[in-house]
Amino acid sequence: AGGDDSGSEGIMRGRSFLIGLLLSVTAAVAADKWNVAFFHDEKDSELTLVQIVFPSERRGIAIGALTEKSGRVKPVALVTGDGGKRWEKVPLKDTPAAISCVNDSACWMATEKGVWLTEEAGRTWRKVSGQKGIFAIHFESSTRGFAAGTAKSIWETKDGGKTWTPLAVTKEIEAKAEYAVFHTIGFGGKLGIVAGTSRPPRREDRSLFPPWMDPEREAKRRSWPNLVMMAETRDSGDTWKISTASIFGMVNRILIDPSGFAL
Repeated sequence: AGGDDSGSEGIMRGRSFLIGLLLSVTAAVAADKWNVAFFHDEKDSELTLVQIVFPSERRGIAIGALTEKSGRVKPVALVTGDGGKRWEKVPLKDTPAAISCVNDSACWMATEKGVWLTEEAGRTWRKVSGQKGIFAIHFESSTRGFAAGTAKSIWETKDGGKTWTPLAVTKEIEAKAEYAVFHTIGFGGKLGIVAGTSRPPRREDRSLFPPWMDPEREAKRRSWPNLVMMAETRDSGDTWKISTASIFGMVNRILIDPSGFAL
């Protein structure tokens, strides 16, 4: 897990059979440590979390899915109102991919089939858009937000996620749309960066799992450079500049401090 200017936010992905949420605490006479705040221990099921957001110190939401032994997938959110001491499971109607909050009540969630809004800190959700293909989402206010995803696409909304307009600037990227995906967004103050990767398929790319889910296979595979795509704004999204670079690896996550310092 990691942190940003809007609170603690992180991504937990993997193939583990049991996943626990960890709560960071500082003891009076000891160094920082982690305590287990939630542990999934239900028979014949796996819990996979794709993102965790804490819009305030007390309220947090984790999104993901339960996979039963039969193979049935149940989308789910875990919500807390006491800083992570207790978590409540909330069933979702669609598999989630990303989430963004503007305060401790209003959050938007991108799923396989659309965009959903909660005004009750994740306890109830309503669908506001059928926009598909979103892998990352960020809202600057209750009306304006940005999303990124498949076909080298970045979208903007000015009506709270009801309608999405693609940014024409991504057409400058010399990469085939079917192989190019934007998958992370970082904002801090007026500075924003959206990053993605273009990777045409190769003969060795026949695994059912992406590299981060099968690290042993990835370690043995011959490395090839990827085309990293980045869109940058310095005026809160009014204008964007595109850049690309051929590198080994990819950009998985971007965090930007309001002062402009980025990781």
